[in-house]
Amino acid sequence: ALELGTGNLIWRDANRVGITSLARTRTCLLVSSAREGLVCLDPRSRETVWRRPASRGAPGQPTVVDQVVVVGESEGGLVAVALDSGTELSRLEAGHGFSAQPAMSALRAGRPPFGVVLSNGGTLLAFRVGGAPLP
Repeated sequence: ALELGTGNLIWRDANRVGITSLARTRTCLLVSSAREGLVCLDPRSRETVWRRPASRGAPGQPTVVDQVVVVGESEGGLVAVALDSGTELSRLEAGHGFSAQPAMSALRAGRPPFGVVLSNGGTLLAFRVGGAPLP
């Protein structure tokens, strides 16, 4: 953790290695790690709230939409998990894995957010987070 204004080190955890990306929400620090998978840490106590190993490959950059975390697996699927528990909600398989971060629309009243992601095989896929599937 770094101090926002100065960049000075506040704390570090030498046991966490292989970290490829981070994302922060109000309640959670999401850590993607080749070794541990996707981990949700309490940002104040630094305690692990939940951990889910990647099914295949390493997890990519997590994207948070409302209370859903969308993250790709480098050799697996694009996975949606509940922010509060880490429970898998859905999975999109394209056969080649996902290393790119999904691009997500903004939340709008009455419309579920949608996203697009490029698979490692070069296929661009569109998806919704909640609500009816795209036509």
